[in-house]
Amino acid sequence: MNTIFAVRGSAERFNRMCRAASEVVGVAPAAIEVRSSSGGPALCLGVTSDGGWVAGRATLAGSSIVALGSTLQRADHPDRAAARLLERFLATDGALPRELDVDVIALIGGADGTLVLVSGAGPHRVVVHDSGEEAVVASHLWLVAAGVDRAAFDRAYEDFLLCHAFVPHGRTILEGVTVLPPRGGLSLPSNRRLEFPRRDVESASDARTMDRRAVAQELLRLVTEAVARQAQGCQEQGVLLGGVDSALVAAILHRLGYSVRTFTYLFGEERYNQRHVDDVVKAANAKHTWVSIEPDRIASTLRRFGECYNQPVAQPHYILHALAASEAARDLGVRHIFSGDGADAVLLGYPTVNQRARLLSRVGILPPVALRTARSVLGLKPVERVLGHGGRRARGVLEQAMSSPAARGHLPVPIFDEIARRRLRAEQPPQHEDVAQIREQLAPRSALHPMRLALQGHAAIGQSRSKVEGTVAATGVAQSSPYHDQSVQQFGMSIPETLLRPPSSGSGDVGKRLFLDAIVDAGLLPASVVYQAKQSPVASPIDRWYRTILRPTVEELVGSLPFTCDARYMDELFGDSAIDRAFRNHIGRLGDHILQPIGLLASYGALAHACRRAASQP
Repeated sequence: MNTIFAVRGSAERFNRMCRAASEVVGVAPAAIEVRSSSGGPALCLGVTSDGGWVAGRATLAGSSIVALGSTLQRADHPDRAAARLLERFLATDGALPRELDVDVIALIGGADGTLVLVSGAGPHRVVVHDSGEEAVVASHLWLVAAGVDRAAFDRAYEDFLLCHAFVPHGRTILEGVTVLPPRGGLSLPSNRRLEFPRRDVESASDARTMDRRAVAQELLRLVTEAVARQAQGCQEQGVLLGGVDSALVAAILHRLGYSVRTFTYLFGEERYNQRHVDDVVKAANAKHTWVSIEPDRIASTLRRFGECYNQPVAQPHYILHALAASEAARDLGVRHIFSGDGADAVLLGYPTVNQRARLLSRVGILPPVALRTARSVLGLKPVERVLGHGGRRARGVLEQAMSSPAARGHLPVPIFDEIARRRLRAEQPPQHEDVAQIREQLAPRSALHPMRLALQGHAAIGQSRSKVEGTVAATGVAQSSPYHDQSVQQFGMSIPETLLRPPSSGSGDVGKRLFLDAIVDAGLLPASVVYQAKQSPVASPIDRWYRTILRPTVEELVGSLPFTCDARYMDELFGDSAIDRAFRNHIGRLGDHILQPIGLLASYGALAHACRRAASQP
């Protein structure tokens, strides 16, 4: 585990955080006291690491830095990378240099008593509690809970959390604790906001001036260049295989001359295992590791979820699979691992997101009275007991459809709609804002194509970001995806939607097919890999495990929630009726996984437990 933290104020707060970090990580933090020339409050920085290449610290000219992020692994030692970042910061006289606008977060203590918080372009978050006189900041929510007095849960946005699996407006599940917005900074105690210099455009490519074949070839070129940039730092590179997008990265790495190690999940049932792995390994001349995913492993890591990750998610097993693969990579000495995250967003090729966009567009044209009536019928207890998850999902679609067109097509369908929330909790906490109001606030103001709107909302929940953030910090193994590179994403945004998904294509993704053709034409991968049927990244036996061997673990974590769940309703959520099975296997098309409500409650409980435990430090 790798963490960074800082306190401006009471040294005892810092000591509590050190004790909590020692207990969770198993090693004592490295502490730095920054002596203020102005005689102000104590300023202490800390970094904890039990291994890896993503956390560093340095002191120069009376100022100190602690930093966390995948960028640090590109140097021969993360401390030297941190020292270069601090040197650049000091050279800009308190402004944010472009060199910090990367996959890193940093806490910088100055000799003048200022504490500067920096959040770069990556997935890591800076969690902040600032009372004005004192400030407690860290990379992890539980660490802040250890440093503040009487940490309490903030349930004022819990309705939205249970609905869409994230807390909006930069809030967290703890009172008075917020998240620093990405790509910016904050100087304390002045509360002065800091901004990075405007980014230069890395690619002048514009798909609007190209034909379809040229678009696919240009995208392949940009992805290859992004892989080359991100692979800097070490000769051996890891790749987490999950389909053609990550297989392409492995093949590109091999063509660029890198030594490649690939990792794939191994389940007890063949239908969940990735297909054509041997073909990918041969094409990339890779050494391959199958990472065994068993119920016991999920149970143990689910209990640790709140120590590794900063937000509850609806599909924690998807995140914990990645954690297992990164642990395997670390054990083999791999410093950096690639994934295929973000590829479908570039080419509008995410099947379930596109299906949701089309469904909500069609349902949204129904008269409001019809939507309300259908939702009321589906909300009857006898009806819900018969229809199970399919009925609850349909209610969520109807609730979402009653929003404005932009809000309707933006965020994913509610996990716990208003009726489900009332039945789940014994009491309903007061809310700062109504869920529908927040949906409207978060919806983009500019008009977007329905598919881009849905993909933006899919990204807004932060599950993939949370996966990378926590997994990198937990293992010390850096992680990248070329599809998140600025030049790739900018080019993807310039591709006309009519080229990617022509109206005549129905549910097909023509743009993705053109890209696949370009991969085959370049001789990077065999057709067996490139044109294979897409497998859901969340596919696993998790629903069956939740209902059976993992149920005691889930119930234990649910017991740590800030509220009491209705026992009878929980039994219904674990249900597996014939209609549930039909919905999961034939209607939902969600990779044999419909128990997102169980995953959300379990991860919320795990995070609440981690915060309570840290806050109980003497």
